[in-house]
Amino acid sequence: MNLSGMSVSGGVRKAKVMHLLNRLNRGGQEVLVYNLVRELNKLRYEHIICCLRDGGGLKEEVVQSGIKVVVLDLPRRSIFLFPIFLYDLFRIARKMSRLISEGEVSLIQTHLPHTDLLGCLVGRLTQTPVVMSFASSNMLSTVWGKGPLGIKFRLRMSLLRRLSRSAKKMITVGENVSEAVNRTLHPEPGKLQVVRNGVFIPKLASSEDKIGAREKLGLAAEDFVITCVGRLVPFKGQHFLIEAVKIVAEQHPEVRLLLVGGGPEKDRIQELVEQSGLKEKAFLLGERSDVPDILIASDLFVLPSFWEGISIALLEAMSYGLPVVVTDVPGNREVLGSQENGVLVPPKDSLALKEAIVSLLEGADLRAKLGQKSRTRVERYFNFADTVAGTEGVYESILES
Repeated sequence: MNLSGMSVSGGVRKAKVMHLLNRLNRGGQEVLVYNLVRELNKLRYEHIICCLRDGGGLKEEVVQSGIKVVVLDLPRRSIFLFPIFLYDLFRIARKMSRLISEGEVSLIQTHLPHTDLLGCLVGRLTQTPVVMSFASSNMLSTVWGKGPLGIKFRLRMSLLRRLSRSAKKMITVGENVSEAVNRTLHPEPGKLQVVRNGVFIPKLASSEDKIGAREKLGLAAEDFVITCVGRLVPFKGQHFLIEAVKIVAEQHPEVRLLLVGGGPEKDRIQELVEQSGLKEKAFLLGERSDVPDILIASDLFVLPSFWEGISIALLEAMSYGLPVVVTDVPGNREVLGSQENGVLVPPKDSLALKEAIVSLLEGADLRAKLGQKSRTRVERYFNFADTVAGTEGVYESILES
C-alpha cells in the first residue's frame, strides 16, 4: 500500500487525494466533488483533480479556487477497437502513475463510470488505495452500452469486475445504488459503504429575494415558474415535461418553464419547445452558475428522469423549500421518504406530470405544505456536513489500516 503520499504542514501529516473525473461539467456529481474538496479537513487532506478530458463549465471556478487540475487527454475510443483501447488506457495510466509518484498521492477516488477502469488500473500499478464512487443505480448500463445484453457493456464489465477487486472501498450515494452495485459487481462483504449525497442548507429566501431573482431573469410576479435542472440527455425526460407544460399552458397561460443544463439533446429539446408553441413560455438556460437564484425565483421543481441515484439538483431544490414533482423511481423515492414530502408520478407519463403540476399550480396551501416538508427532509437526512463526515470516515479507515 502506497502511504508515502503524506506531507507535513504545521506538524500534521496530510494525505494527498487524487479525484478522477470525466470533465468538470457543472453537473451534480462534479459539483459534489468540488464541494467535498473544499470542505474536507484542510489540515488532514490535500487534493488534485484529474480529468479524462478538458473542458466543462466548472473548470475555471475550480482552478481559480486554488485546486490543482490536471487534464489527461484520454482519446475517445470504442472498446471494440480493443488493442487500441487498452493501449490508451495503459498510456494514460502511466501518466497518472508519474503524477502519483511525483506528488506523493496516497489515495485515489474515482467518480462516475468512465473513470473506474482507469482508477483501478492505476491503483494496481502504483499500489495506491482506490475508493470507487457510484452515483446512479443505472449508470453503468447507460454509459457503457445497451444494458447487460450489450457486447460493449459485457466487455467493460468483465474488465471492471477484475480490476475492482483491488479497490479498498466502494462508496454509494444511497441504498438504491448499493443494491445495484451489489447486483453488478458483487463486492466483498464490508467493502461497500453508503455516504449519502448532501447539500448545504441555505437560509430561506424572503418575498423580496424572490422578486429580485425574478427581475434578473426577466420573469413577472404573476408568472408560475416551473424549474427543471439536469443534463439534456434522453433519460432525464425533459421532453415529457415539455409535453405536460404544453397542456397546462392551454388553461394556465401564466406558466413558465426553465430548463437548466447543457447536453447533446439541446437542439432536439429546443425544436420540441418551438413545435409545442412554447417559445415564449419555455426557456433553455444552459449550464448556469446562478442556480440558487433560479430556485429562489421558482414556484415548483420537477424532475422527470427515468432513473436517479440521489439527485443533487432535487436536494438543492428541496433545501430552498420548493415543492417537488418527481418520477417514481428508486432514487427519488429514497429522497422523498414518503409522498408527504413531494409528489411522485410514473416515469414517461406526460399526463400524470400535467395533473400533478396543475394540482400544485391551483393549490397554494398544498405548495406551501410540501415545500416546508421537503426542506425539513433534506435538513434531517441529506445535510452536506454528513456527506463530509462520511467521506472522511472512509478515507481514515483506509489510511489508518
